[in-house]
Amino acid sequence: MALRDIPEPKLVMLDGGKDIPPLESVDIRELRVKEFLQARSLAPKSEKAYRQDLKYFLDWSNISWVEVAPRDRLYKGK
Repeated sequence: MALRDIPEPKLVMLDGGKDIPPLESVDIRELRVKEFLQARSLAPKSEKAYRQDLKYFLDWSNISWVEVAPRDRLYKGK
């Protein structure tokens, strides 16, 4: 029995060949910080300070918001 060559696959675009824009990735931790700040009645300067400290923490840490526990607070801003 002779081996047959397998033809190259052909891609068929089902969307008519339109360019599909890439999905924007969203860090869910940023959404949780926003919810956290909205749930409190903070003065504008306090909210700004919280937001800045939490941004520093998120930039420093790669764990999810749910995984953050008091013992994990190794980051100290000062």
